[in-house]
Amino acid sequence: MAAPRVPLGWILAGAGCLAVGGTVGTLVVGGLVWYATTRGEGSGAPDPNRKPRANKFTGTVRDERGQPIRLPGANVRVMIEGVAERSAERVSYQPAVDRAGHFQVQLVAGNYHPPRAQVEIAFGGQRFILELHPVQPNASDRPSRPGILQDFVWKLTGERALYAGAASPKNHTHWYGASVHVSRSLYRNDLKRPTGPLAAGTRFVFSLTPQGPRVDGSPATVVRFERTWTGSELDNELLNDIPLAQYVLTGVQVGADGQRPLVFETSYAKFEPQQAITFAANIGTPQVPILSFDAQ
Repeated sequence: MAAPRVPLGWILAGAGCLAVGGTVGTLVVGGLVWYATTRGEGSGAPDPNRKPRANKFTGTVRDERGQPIRLPGANVRVMIEGVAERSAERVSYQPAVDRAGHFQVQLVAGNYHPPRAQVEIAFGGQRFILELHPVQPNASDRPSRPGILQDFVWKLTGERALYAGAASPKNHTHWYGASVHVSRSLYRNDLKRPTGPLAAGTRFVFSLTPQGPRVDGSPATVVRFERTWTGSELDNELLNDIPLAQYVLTGVQVGADGQRPLVFETSYAKFEPQQAITFAANIGTPQVPILSFDAQ
């Protein structure tokens, strides 16, 4: 059965997508029928009283300040996939997002999986692909007939939607922010000796001082974590949910004998009082730097 056409809306750049005579061409790739639409240029903030529109996928994409994502080089993608009602074909749409952060596309009647959105952006000499947070509930399939309304926001911190209410501070994949793994060194390669025992209850305070703005261009601030020594390890070795930026890490050990600054193994057998933190790109969440430390 021929794949149905949809009215001309916003254009999706890509090989094989051809708009002809007010309708849009289709492209079948890996069993998915792709529909390309033209770009619109709406304006203004989203109306909180908006309603879904029959057989349309509509919504907005904003940053945490409520503004459209207009950073140079940022590429915002919104995706929805499902199964067409009449043809039983798998269908997929990627509506373009206009400068005001709006998107819409006509849907073939069918049942659709939860839509997704992401922003791809260069930062710190690398290119990140970061997941966007769904504003409305987005955990189950939905029919197209009443319409599908879904807004997204670019959150730099907080629980990812998939783990809402159950995110673990010890699992970096549960958070929108970046993470750093820290562990107390049991052997000083520079001094050629073990570090020795440490009293349970000893506290460690880690400070991440930003060296520039966050990935979304907003001002970055110092991020601090406190961890406690259990007698054999830290109660949590993950410094989790850090807004993506470039930082310098420092720290202090706080015990019965007072405070002692920390040193970090910046390279083999070289311990220094601070460590530059530059997160590496990854799909979904940044890669996790792994660091060893000791007290001076």
